[in-house]
Amino acid sequence: SALEKYHGVGRRFEYLGTYKNALVYDDYAHHPTEIASLYNTLKLSYPNRKINVIFQPHTYERTIHFERQFKKVLKVFDKVYLLDVFTSKREKYNLNMQDKIDKYFKHFNKIEDLNVSKIKDYAEIWVFLGAGLANEILLNLINKEKM
Repeated sequence: SALEKYHGVGRRFEYLGTYKNALVYDDYAHHPTEIASLYNTLKLSYPNRKINVIFQPHTYERTIHFERQFKKVLKVFDKVYLLDVFTSKREKYNLNMQDKIDKYFKHFNKIEDLNVSKIKDYAEIWVFLGAGLANEILLNLINKEKM
């Protein structure tokens, strides 16, 4: 009876709908392997669409440990917008660590470079990705302009 009531997990390759011209997905993935799987699935499903990501890394330690893998997997997306690292309870905000990460990922866009409400103007795929604020940005967008 428990399986009958189970509806799956949230924030795992969750299609949230069409936002004007854009297809919008939400995913909790914050490890390079998860991100690669997500991208491959989207590319198989939509081979002719651009796939863009708004990503927030989770913890300085993980981001630095996997920085090469993150860089490699994020390069496959058409556009990449990064938020500052989402810290954990054991890791407080650290400007020096954030600056180090910003320098390493300097060829990607910062979220400030994107007018999020304009994504509707593009017939592309937009994935809000990560453990932290990317999801909040998406929810604010949905509540502001119902998709």
